[in-house]
Amino acid sequence: MMNAPKCILKCLIFLCLLTTTAAAQAPKNDLEPFKKALQQYRDGQFPEAITSLQNLLKEKGHLEEYLRFYLAQSYMKTRSWDQAESELKTLLSLSPNVKMTIEASNMLGQVALEKKNYKLARTHFVKLEKRTRNTEDYPDVIYNLALVEKGLGKHSAMCKWLVKLYEKHPAYPKVQHWDQDLA
Repeated sequence: MMNAPKCILKCLIFLCLLTTTAAAQAPKNDLEPFKKALQQYRDGQFPEAITSLQNLLKEKGHLEEYLRFYLAQSYMKTRSWDQAESELKTLLSLSPNVKMTIEASNMLGQVALEKKNYKLARTHFVKLEKRTRNTEDYPDVIYNLALVEKGLGKHSAMCKWLVKLYEKHPAYPKVQHWDQDLA
């Protein structure tokens, strides 16, 4: 027969293991709606993804930054620029990690570019130009800066960015077909 302290100790250990196992399974179940919304986004079902992500945001979970990021992207895919801009501003106010901050700022610049607010787009992309040097995002930022300058009617500045893009990143998909004679 087991003595009482050993029995109590074994019961406590069993309860701890059971609680830990249950707690470990709960987040997995909590992630299922997020996984579903993410799959809707990946499948191009943007209106459905928007609804799912909005519902998840009402629950105030620990994934708010990611929910807002994908919600903003879904809005952009449906050309709902004002809603995308609102979500991106909210996301940035949450102080996300550096990579997400850069991506959200880039997306804000793209939204401004789509809305033909070239001055605002320029503000976003000029800040990003310095922050993204020597990163994979840099060619996109330079290309977007060229588009902004074109929109502002500053063709010499546009050419400056395009030359820089072609010289430093000749394999960038939007310029790789260029050769010496662009005319």
